[in-house]
Amino acid sequence: MNAAKAMWLPIFLAFSAIAASQTLPDEHAGHHAPDAKSAPAPADLQSNMTKIRALLATAEKAKTSAARDQALDQHLAAMREQLDALEGGSCGMDKMDKMDKMKGMGDTKPGEDKPGMKGGMAMGGDKMMMCHTMMETRVNLLAGLLGQMVRHEELARAKRH
Repeated sequence: MNAAKAMWLPIFLAFSAIAASQTLPDEHAGHHAPDAKSAPAPADLQSNMTKIRALLATAEKAKTSAARDQALDQHLAAMREQLDALEGGSCGMDKMDKMDKMKGMGDTKPGEDKPGMKGGMAMGGDKMMMCHTMMETRVNLLAGLLGQMVRHEELARAKRH
């Protein structure tokens, strides 16, 4: 074996051992920074909103103050869960911006298309439209939660009077 091959063999074996030791995704992901919280599925968010509305309806129809208080407590907990699910969701546009800057694509003049762009839309996909739809869904859900919170407060105040 010549000297050049003998020098690279230990390096190759060391990298092979490292790669083989990280076979599970959890083991591999352990040394990467955590990604932004992924956005929950719209169907899950809509299902949660239906549950929240049902809990408020239960509180409104309660015949005793104890039953109303219990339903309002459950309603408040469900709203908090929904807010947690909505918080920090990302469709990945922030990652795209970072990648563009790393590739030198962020250095365009105003009104000028970035390389790989055609008329302001990325070629090969409609990621921006998908993000717009996700954001619209989140805003609508937040507006619904705000309405639920107002009604929740009205019911809570009614019991005090």
